[in-house]
Amino acid sequence: MPTYIRTLPLIFSVFGLLRTTSISYMEGVAAKQTGRGESRDSPNTRDTRIHYEDILGNGEFLDLGSFKDSHQNPFKLTLSKETLNTDVTFPILVEGQISTGFTWIPLEVLTRQSYSSIDTAYPEFYKGKLSDDEIKERGLKGTSGHGILVSHFSDHQATHDKTSGQVAVGRKGLMKATVSISKEIVPGEYYIVLAYGRTFGSTPLATFKTVLVDIV
Repeated sequence: MPTYIRTLPLIFSVFGLLRTTSISYMEGVAAKQTGRGESRDSPNTRDTRIHYEDILGNGEFLDLGSFKDSHQNPFKLTLSKETLNTDVTFPILVEGQISTGFTWIPLEVLTRQSYSSIDTAYPEFYKGKLSDDEIKERGLKGTSGHGILVSHFSDHQATHDKTSGQVAVGRKGLMKATVSISKEIVPGEYYIVLAYGRTFGSTPLATFKTVLVDIV
């Protein structure tokens, strides 16, 4: 199955000014990721496609989809180094289950070389690489590296029970984090690895997503 690339404008607000930067992303792909997880053909469903129209109506967010679909190619963002006159900050949204103890965790930012060296599936790779304390810290504080800072995820939008008005445990909701890219970043490919899991106990990380930031 082919991979399709589409380009959309993303509006960044920097010191009160608006400017447009070109963003490329993968859509509805067959996720044949050697070393990242099982290969499977992704049918054209809401859980396996990037639906920017649902949330990106005004270009404010990057939508990473569902907490169920781990086996996707990286979401790709392409930024021109020449346009980075100031640091760039933008939010990302991803679906999660509210009030279950599960959250999205920014694990680390990898260079192309480090990312290419991963020769096993994500769950096995990070089980041996990061301790429970390190996972907890990154879930609470976020992570950074190579000129890219990713904040921790917080609940952005939750589904409330119609009768009680309270957030029902296990209901789907949206979680939000902020990605900041330094104007001093060196051109190259950088991979932001995110995982869905608990920041307490020894529960295995359940789902993984990757955002490729390509500075050209």
